Amino acid sequence: MSVKLIHELNPELNGKNYSIIYTEANQAQQVSLDKVRNDSQTAMAKLINIQGEFQASDRAFVNNQALLELNDDELKEQGIARTELLVENRGYLKKLETGREAITSAAKNAPSAKEALEKYHTKRFELLVSGVNSADLKELVKKKVLTFTEIFSVLEPLIKESKEKK
Repeated sequence: MSVKLIHELNPELNGKNYSIIYTEANQAQQVSLDKVRNDSQTAMAKLINIQGEFQASDRAFVNNQALLELNDDELKEQGIARTELLVENRGYLKKLETGREAITSAAKNAPSAKEALEKYHTKRFELLVSGVNSADLKELVKKKVLTFTEIFSVLEPLIKESKEKK
C-alpha cells in the first residue's frame, strides 16, 4: 500500500467551497513544524517553572509571617529565633520581587495554548497548503473571519478521509 502524499481537498468554510491541495510534510518541513511546537512548549514550560518557584517563595514567606505573629516565648518553645525569620523573609521578599519581574518577562515570551496552536497551524498552512483558493483562505484569516486552527479543524477529517481512500 502506498502512502498518499498529496491531497486535493474541497472544504466548505464560512459557507463557501474552496479548492486546495494539502501536501504531507517532508522531513525538512516536519523539522520546521516541530521547531515551532517545541519553541512554544519551551517558553510555556519556563513560565510554569518560574511561577512554581515564585509560589514556593510566597508560601514560605506567608508561613514565616504566621510564625512572626507568635510571641517570643512561643517561638523559643519551637526553637525558632525571630531574627532568623526576619532575615529569611527579607530574602523571600527579594525573591518575590525578582520572581514577579521574571514572570512578567517570561509571560511576554510564552504564548497561551491557543496562541501556540494558532502559530503552529499558521506555519503548517504556509508550508503544506497550496492550490487555487489557498490565498482566499489566508485572506479570511487576515480579515479575522477564521483562524488557521479553525481551518485545520475542518481540513483534518478531509485529510484523514483522503488518506484512507489510497
